[in-house]
Amino acid sequence: MTQNFDCVSVLSLSGEDCAQFLNNQLVSEVSKITQFSYSAICNPKGRIIYSLWIQPTASGFLLGVDEGLSESLQQYINMRKFRMDVQITSTDQQLQVTDGHTEHYDLGHFSFAQPKDKPASADAFWRIMFSLNLPWITQLTTEMFIPQHVNLDQAHVIAFDKGCYPGQEIVARLHFIGQVKKRLQMITYQNPHSHPVGTVVEVNDMPNPVEICAPSIKIGAKWQTQAIVPL
Repeated sequence: MTQNFDCVSVLSLSGEDCAQFLNNQLVSEVSKITQFSYSAICNPKGRIIYSLWIQPTASGFLLGVDEGLSESLQQYINMRKFRMDVQITSTDQQLQVTDGHTEHYDLGHFSFAQPKDKPASADAFWRIMFSLNLPWITQLTTEMFIPQHVNLDQAHVIAFDKGCYPGQEIVARLHFIGQVKKRLQMITYQNPHSHPVGTVVEVNDMPNPVEICAPSIKIGAKWQTQAIVPL
C-alpha cells in the first residue's frame, strides 16, 4: 500500500552550483546523499529551521519541507545563493511512502512522485515520523530545537567532520566538549485534551516537565506524541 502526503511540499533545487550550495547549508554531507535521505538546516544559533527530505535527481535535488515552511525555504535559498547558479522551484510532486504492511519504516519506503490517490491523513504522517524516531519541523517548531536534542546525532544525520554550515560551531561544541542533557522521546499520556505543540507540560510520573514537539495522536483513551525529555 502506498500513501501520499500533501502536508509536505516538494521543491526542485537545480543549477551547476546546487550541490555546493546545499552542502554549505545542511548539517549533513551532501556528497554522501546518494538516495532518499533526511537532513536539516539550522540557524546561526544551532537551532533547526527546516527538516528536509532529500532525493537526488539528474539535475540536482528534490527537497521535501513542511508545507507551512515552503515559501520560507524558497526565500531562504534565494537570499543566500548570491551569484551561485542555483534555482529553486515548486513542483506538483508529493511525498509517497510504501508501508509494506508494516508499522516500522525506513527511508527505503520513501520517494517523491506524482500523486495518484487522495492524500493520507496528517495522523498517518505523524505515525510514520514516530516510527522513524525523527522530528519533523513545522511552523510551530521552527528554530526551537538543537539537532542533538532531537536525536539527529544518534540517527547519523549530522556530519561532524564536514566544513562550516549555519550553527556548526554550536552543534560541534555540544558534540565534542558538551553534554546532551535532554532528548527526543516518545511519550504516552492521559488527558481530556491533547497538549499543544511547543508547550512545556508535566505528564505522567515524569520527574521534570517535557516539551511537546509534535501533534498528539489519540490511541484508545490515551495520547501519543514526541517530546523533549530531560535526561
